[in-house]
Amino acid sequence: MPETGLSQSAERLERRRAAARKHDKKRRLDPVVRARQNRNLRDAQRLRRANAVQALGAQCVCCGTRDTVVLTLDHIDGDQNKAMHNFQEAELYPERFQVLCLGCNARKFHEGNCPHAAMEILYGK
Repeated sequence: MPETGLSQSAERLERRRAAARKHDKKRRLDPVVRARQNRNLRDAQRLRRANAVQALGAQCVCCGTRDTVVLTLDHIDGDQNKAMHNFQEAELYPERFQVLCLGCNARKFHEGNCPHAAMEILYGK
């Protein structure tokens, strides 16, 4: 046996680690395994999003819609780059977030405010 400077048990351990790395690489590249992992991640993210929306009232604060398909989490201070999809943060710090529907969120982003908020100011709704 060639002398490598490692004890026999250390060499065995290194061979096991190399085999495990090779096996892990094969598993990561397996399309069936990848599809299952992606599905699990998507399901977990949907659940976290639903929990965060429920914790914040499950209703658009601007127009009042309750359709959960179109409800989004909006950063009140407009800092969407900090934690775009951090639903756990929305549950922990609800004062930083609000629930808006897609339409109100888009208008707030592009125009600075939602048309429903402007109507409230004009007509006192």
